[in-house]
Amino acid sequence: MIDGSSGAPLIAQRKWILFGLALLCHIYFLQVYPNFLPPNELSRLLLVSAIVDDHTFQIDQAMRRYSDSEDKARFEGHFYSDKAIGVSLVALPAFILMRLIEFATGTHFPTGFAICFLRVFTITVPALLFLPLIARFWQKLRPEAELIPEFLFLLTFGTIAFTYSMQLISHYLLGILLFCSLCSLWSYKQEGGSGKRLFWAGTAAGLALTMEYPAVFPVALVCIYALYAIRKIKGVVIFALPVLAFLLLMLAYNNSIFGSPFDVTYRHMTDRHTAQHVQGVVGVALPSGEALYGLLLSRHHGLFFTSPFLLFAVPGLVCLIRNKKWRIEGWIFSGIISCFVFVYSGFSYWIGGWAFGPRYFGPTIPFLTTAAYFFFTEKRARENRLLSVVGIASGAISIVLITAGSITFPYPPDPLRDPSFFVSFPLLVHGGYGWNVGSWIGLSNLGPALLFYTLLFVTYLVAIVRSGTQEIPGHSSVKRWLICATIVIVLLIAGFWTSPAGDAREYYARGLIYTFLAKYEPAAIDMREALQKKSDPQMRGRIERALVQLENVLNNHVPREPQP
Repeated sequence: MIDGSSGAPLIAQRKWILFGLALLCHIYFLQVYPNFLPPNELSRLLLVSAIVDDHTFQIDQAMRRYSDSEDKARFEGHFYSDKAIGVSLVALPAFILMRLIEFATGTHFPTGFAICFLRVFTITVPALLFLPLIARFWQKLRPEAELIPEFLFLLTFGTIAFTYSMQLISHYLLGILLFCSLCSLWSYKQEGGSGKRLFWAGTAAGLALTMEYPAVFPVALVCIYALYAIRKIKGVVIFALPVLAFLLLMLAYNNSIFGSPFDVTYRHMTDRHTAQHVQGVVGVALPSGEALYGLLLSRHHGLFFTSPFLLFAVPGLVCLIRNKKWRIEGWIFSGIISCFVFVYSGFSYWIGGWAFGPRYFGPTIPFLTTAAYFFFTEKRARENRLLSVVGIASGAISIVLITAGSITFPYPPDPLRDPSFFVSFPLLVHGGYGWNVGSWIGLSNLGPALLFYTLLFVTYLVAIVRSGTQEIPGHSSVKRWLICATIVIVLLIAGFWTSPAGDAREYYARGLIYTFLAKYEPAAIDMREALQKKSDPQMRGRIERALVQLENVLNNHVPREPQP
């Protein structure tokens, strides 16, 4: 991280303290549950296991070692991961390390812990190591600004970057790679340097291609920016070589499975997923108003509902484009964000499955946060007290909503119209989370969450203290924080008050979540509540069967098998 008040790097010890605290916040809740395996992450574990253990892309044997996953493709009698190869590729070193640990200790990691091990080294650690890079870019963006530590904290804990830094999926990692590539190209444009900087920029852009198939559009924009920034044939070639290498790798991967480099696993998905990917081009058609509202504003998945401070990214992008020095970068940022909005608002299954927030918009988070930072560090914004209060309050509510949804069960089922207030906060109160540090030391119910938020507050304090320049807040500053705290409390009360009443499907879905967490008594209560609601015969039958199973578990203490 960088000390925004002086522009100088913090001492090495401070950096490592912050890194350690942030890492502990991310691994405090392991996202390992007694009766649930996330299919999306399991699919990537199966692919990396197939590559290392079986020397093939077929996951048939890997499913026997770990578990079956809904997220798979079938072709000529064999199963494959339906995901792009990128995350599994990056996870190879961590998986090999895990195998060495297993060999040395004579153990075999259970599936949930294997996923957790891979996600820490593949996603979480890179996400935290990304913070100094984006901080340096913000320092160049606003050399005089003093809000870098605060916005780093907001990026880390007030956006779905926190949620998806703790899952073995590609979305936030893709955003990191795109941002790193652009940063390297911008640095080359401003400062010059050797071809090594261009090679790493190309490597980041090329690796981004392997993360998700729609990444081809933002990577194309990065390549256009590279032509503008480099302007020399030799430099362009150095940048383009790794991009081409990763593109050929993707085509070779497809060819090894289908005998054609231009076929993709999404066209061969199994079960219910097949119908969702036959519309348009691999499930993508023209954007719809329903998807735009759902992804951006709704209580169900809205980006600006869970992270309202990101709304200020919109005027921030306008400010970037109007600034002569940053005009090109402002347009590129806007283009990259628009690519994801356009593609996924036209996706037939824009909800993205069981997910907290719009996971498909994960790659936009570094760009949106940068734009919001640029707006709030404008001179007029800094001098506007009302805007300051609104900014602090929106940042605080973002942290509350994001952390509550991420540390409990960040895979809310589709029917839930308001996962935050109908699921996340009730789970928080009832101790509805998986394995965590607090439970290991004997804490229960709210105890683990209170310890986590204490750790989070300590992390914030360490992050915002300037190197010997921090002043004691004056009366006006304390008054402003009290006003912000009042606004946050009022908004939370309003959120509960206006949350739609649960229907049969929602109570059933929340009951399932409690079952996944081995909280069988509240699960049974929700299933009984679901029976009291109107529902079709098929739904009612599912509720009754689930309730019978729960009562058998409660009466006989019969353990349930993990289920995806």
